[in-house]
Amino acid sequence: YTTTLGKDHDLSAFVGYNQLYYNYYNLSASKQGMIDYGLFVPSAVLTPTTTTGSENDWAIRSLFGRVNYAFKGKYLLEGNLRYDGVSRFAPESRFGYFTSASAGWRIS
Repeated sequence: YTTTLGKDHDLSAFVGYNQLYYNYYNLSASKQGMIDYGLFVPSAVLTPTTTTGSENDWAIRSLFGRVNYAFKGKYLLEGNLRYDGVSRFAPESRFGYFTSASAGWRIS
C-alpha cells in the first residue's frame, strides 16, 4: 500500500504471511539367507530381517510487515516487525517478535 498525505507526507506499508511444513520419512530393510534370490519380499528369508526407519517433521509460520514514511522526500523512517513460530522449539518458547527500525536523511 502506498499513499501521499497532503503534498509532503509519503506513506507505504507491506504485510506478508509465510508458512512451511517439512516432513521427511526414511525406511530401510535388509535381508539375508534368501530361499530364492528372485523373491524381493522380507518374509522369504531364513534369518530375521533387519528394518530401520526414521521420520522428521517441523513447521514454521511467520507474519511480517514494514512501514515507510518520508517527509518531503528528505527525512525517512522505516519500521519492521516479524512474528515467527517454529515447531522445533519448546511450546513456551516457540513464538517470538523481531523488530527493527531505521532513519535516514537524503542530503540532496
